[in-house]
Amino acid sequence: MGRTGYAFLELEATEAGEVTLGMGADWWLQMWLDGKPVYDTLETGNGLWPPAISDHIAKVKMTKGHHVLAVRFISGSGSSVLALGGPNELRKISETVWIPEVRELKMDVQPTER
Repeated sequence: MGRTGYAFLELEATEAGEVTLGMGADWWLQMWLDGKPVYDTLETGNGLWPPAISDHIAKVKMTKGHHVLAVRFISGSGSSVLALGGPNELRKISETVWIPEVRELKMDVQPTER
């Protein structure tokens, strides 16, 4: 319990638009896209067990180009588990799993330098 891990993912947006991200962790997480905060569960924890990509949903607007997603997760009493998914993964499970209300974010993300 209390161990911290980081995950970094490179994303390439082929066109500008809104992207839906899903996430869950055992037990706390913070997410940034190109250094801008996207989501944070440090006050409340994940809330559900086992963690799944449908636990927390956020929409971000991305410009065409290269982006970096950074996630910090802190383990709870169960284990160190991180679940991340994008629009395609969320579509695959949406018919069988309840997806919580989307947290709307007022941010436009510009591409990062390579």
